[in-house]
Amino acid sequence: MRTITLLLLPCFLPAVSCKPAEQPATQEEARHFGIYAILTPNELSASFAAVLKADSILMPASEMQSPFLASIRQEDLPRLNMEYEQDGVRLAVMRINDDALSTRYAIVALPYNAALDISDVQKATPGNNNVDLQFNMEGSRKWADLTRSNTGRMVAFVVDNTVYSMPYVKAEIRTGTARISGLENEETAENLSLLISSYIP
Repeated sequence: MRTITLLLLPCFLPAVSCKPAEQPATQEEARHFGIYAILTPNELSASFAAVLKADSILMPASEMQSPFLASIRQEDLPRLNMEYEQDGVRLAVMRINDDALSTRYAIVALPYNAALDISDVQKATPGNNNVDLQFNMEGSRKWADLTRSNTGRMVAFVVDNTVYSMPYVKAEIRTGTARISGLENEETAENLSLLISSYIP
């Protein structure tokens, strides 16, 4: 696995990040951007955990590496149900390896509704191997709330069901900006910035 470190301003510790999937999004989830608090396996209700076990998604507790619920092969992605609306949960994936033998993705649980969505983003700008996000006034308020309430926890930056960054929040961020840094190369940063920008209303 090629590890990509993403930092979001000085108030974040180094992020967990891997090479994004080419096409994990379902048709229903196309054109989706969101920033989420991450749900750890211990925070899932017993009834929802039972649903995931029935769908052969949830790993045995002894094998779990929080915050990941399980891993899945690329060829099994089409069968993965990303939305569990009545349980208030959605799933997203992060590529964890990519070699000649297999490509696998870690599965992460998120609240059904994002803390911030594309309507909160004013601008996405590439620079070197980074993408700078500028939030609007409402987005800046939400971003401060999210980082304050999740200090010491991880949050996820998700585009079309792919987790691009899972940083630990070190402190509340009131600047209304975030920087995704350490991307694979300038082309990756440019493409991600263009993708996010194309979703801004």
